[in-house]
Parts: sequence; structure tokens; C-alpha cells
Amino acid sequence: MKLILVGANGKMGQMVCKVAKENNLQIIAKVDKQNQKYTKLEQIPPKIIKNADMVLDFAMPEILDDELNFCLKHNKKLVICCTGHSRKQEQKIKLASKNIAIFKTANTSFGIALINEILKKYSKFLNGYKIAIIDKHHKNKKDSPSGTALAFSNTLNTNNLTCECLSLRAGTCVGEHQILLFDDFEEICITHIAESRELFAIGALKICKFVKDLSAGLYGMENFFIN
Repeated sequence: MKLILVGANGKMGQMVCKVAKENNLQIIAKVDKQNQKYTKLEQIPPKIIKNADMVLDFAMPEILDDELNFCLKHNKKLVICCTGHSRKQEQKIKLASKNIAIFKTANTSFGIALINEILKKYSKFLNGYKIAIIDKHHKNKKDSPSGTALAFSNTLNTNNLTCECLSLRAGTCVGEHQILLFDDFEEICITHIAESRELFAIGALKICKFVKDLSAGLYGMENFFIN
């Protein structure tokens, strides 16, 4: 499988390149605003574009318009793994997915996806609990709360539950999320700790393999549990 990687010089982009090489996957074009070769998608030569199976995005939301236009123009599938998109951008993604396959996730960890599925299934039993989400990341993470914390919160809100969210940005923490449930007699804590960025790189490449044969539509981590 041949990928165009956007955000190639970032910490996650570099990890994806390392993991891809170890798993015999090809990154045939690297795009990054700090890149000396390709700073924009349209700078990639037509021959390389033609050979690419899809675009994998680990950049910032600011590049979304160019990314969607590129994928629609060249009929390329798109995997979006960055966070912080506005509501307007979310609508653009949804509209574009009518013509191409787009997989969007705030977190490529299958453990996080599993926790979210557990919340969906058992939220009906959580009435009466006070719920809090603690979201810890390294000091350089820009969005707060994280996309993962927002995804958990949205799952709970969909089931008419409310929760508080506390975000901490300090040190070098790769990512830790806690869901705390309190009532008068007990406390339940669901914790996920990411110990290495390699976790997310492996997950992203598994997603790319999954997306390769999908038709147009908008997909997310929940589709792994459906399929």
C-alpha cells in the first residue's frame, strides 16, 4: 500500500514513517510546511499522485480545505488523524465523504475505541452518577480538551448524561484519559494510558489498510466493531 503522508515532520509523522518502514508499507510522498521537498499536496508530481492509494493526515486543521480539494480532484481516500476541527470544517468533511471514503478519528488507539464502545453500550446504567473526564497530555499539545475527551463527552451527552472535563497540559505525557464515575457509595475509574506514540502510528496504518477497500462515505473507529 502506498501513502501520501501530510504532517510528515511532526512527532507523529516521523513515528508513522518509522513504523511504515518496519511493516513494508510505502510512504511515497511526505508533505509538511517544514519540508524542503513538498510543502503542499499539489506540489507532488502527477506520477506519484496516480500511484498513491490514499492520503494520511497527521497535520493541523488549517490544511483541511487544500486536503479535501486534492482528494476530491484526484479521487483519493483520506484518513484524518488530527484534531481541533471547527463545526464548519466537520460539515465540509461530511460533504466530501459523499464522493470519497474518509475515515476520521481523534485517536487511533483501539483501546480508546473499545472504551468508547463500552460507554455507548452501558450509558443507560449510569444515571445517578456524577461523571468527570480527566485528559492529560504533554505541554505542547494545542487543543484542550483533547479530541478523545470530547469524543467520550459526546458519547455520554448522546445518552443524556452530563460530565465535567479537566485538561492538564504538562511535561512529556503521551496521553492519559480517565473517566470517573461517582455516587454516594462507590467510585469507578476507567483509565487509558498511551505509553508510546508508536501505539498511534500502528493504529493509523491499520486504519489505512481497512480504508483501502471502502467505498465513499464517512467512517470512524466504531466501524471496526461493526465490521
